[in-house]
Amino acid sequence: MRTNRFLYVLVFTVGISTLGAEIAAARLLANPGCYPTAALLPLVPLIEAGQIEPDEIIIDAKSGVSGAGRSAKEANLFTEVAEGLHAYGVANHRHAPEIEQGLGEAAGAPVTVTFTPHLVPMNRGILATIYVRLAAGVAAEDLQPAKSDRRAAGRARSPGRPVVSYELRVVHVAGRGRHEQGARN
Repeated sequence: MRTNRFLYVLVFTVGISTLGAEIAAARLLANPGCYPTAALLPLVPLIEAGQIEPDEIIIDAKSGVSGAGRSAKEANLFTEVAEGLHAYGVANHRHAPEIEQGLGEAAGAPVTVTFTPHLVPMNRGILATIYVRLAAGVAAEDLQPAKSDRRAAGRARSPGRPVVSYELRVVHVAGRGRHEQGARN
């Protein structure tokens, strides 16, 4: 008896609409993961505008337990997570290649980041602290215009103060605090 075998190749468009991804004409659409979204939203506009150097990017991200999935794992139990901060997937997290791909597309060249995710005792949300090196001749005050054009597409609050994690329970919050090396608050 002969069996016909078919190979289906599905082509997905992957993107974030806020970043201008070509999703309107897409037949199949995929969204980036949570950590890639938290990293790409603030970084892509700055790289595209040439305001930051795409090398030496450090992403220090914290996620609540809902980001770890729904499977029952001892490491995700309240008693294991409460009162602690746990780094995981250091140097090999499954979302690092997705982050690097998105940044590489924005930079027009391969980008390697230092990405360390942490599990923190909160229900949901991600708080990413991202360290970058400014491009020559760019000051921290210059960074806002590159981001503001895209911010209008989504719900966000005014910049100027650091994000507070409890704000992440209700809406995606695009915010920033800035600190230049040598400056003191």
